[in-house]
Amino acid sequence: NTILAATELGAGFQIALRDLEIRGIGNLLGAEQSGFISAIGFDLYTKLLAEAVRQLKEAKNKDGPVPPPDPEFSTVRVDIAIDARIPDSYIEDLAQRLSIYQRLARIRVESEIDDLDEEIRDRFGPMPTHVKLLMKTARMRVMAEQAGIELVIAKESRATLTLKQPTGGARDPLQKQLGSGVDVGHMQIRVEIDRDDPEWIDELMAVLEQVKMFQERMVQMLEMSDMVTFPAGSMSAG
Repeated sequence: NTILAATELGAGFQIALRDLEIRGIGNLLGAEQSGFISAIGFDLYTKLLAEAVRQLKEAKNKDGPVPPPDPEFSTVRVDIAIDARIPDSYIEDLAQRLSIYQRLARIRVESEIDDLDEEIRDRFGPMPTHVKLLMKTARMRVMAEQAGIELVIAKESRATLTLKQPTGGARDPLQKQLGSGVDVGHMQIRVEIDRDDPEWIDELMAVLEQVKMFQERMVQMLEMSDMVTFPAGSMSAG
């Protein structure tokens, strides 16, 4: 039955899921899945799942090479304490839910989120709030990566964006662009938020968009001045 059920995710991954269920990893795959995602966050959930599958493959192939960590997963982490998930009342099939989680975790371009959003609506109908929040979380992760941010944390009245590179000489110009309510530091950008305001996530995403645009302008300026360009995601050449 396990082999016959291997459809959407591919035989190897589907069998791995069944083995994980048999091993009793219920918090990852079973009835408490939604609560588990709420507790640890979507990004960490997908990475834990990928690592669990990798370890299972390693255990089954002790004499062969150890499968490396999946390079397609973004290293950016978003922890904003919202109930972003796919309820089983919306998508009953576990394999389909996990397939969408996996696809979201691998997305690195915003247009792919738009495509997946449309596909989900076509296949399963109008999205409930939890799924809409999940899509926003995935979009935020992509935007953060493009903006050179490796960690987004939102707690109480403040969100903290941790940069991959120090702001350096770009600190003052970036502060001027972001304006009041935002504090640009050496390695972090702190944003005032009001979690009682239903628009707070969109406002935080607007800050990410501004940082991303700032990065793009800096790259263009360096290219125009014939200087050596620095990789996307860096605040300065150093």
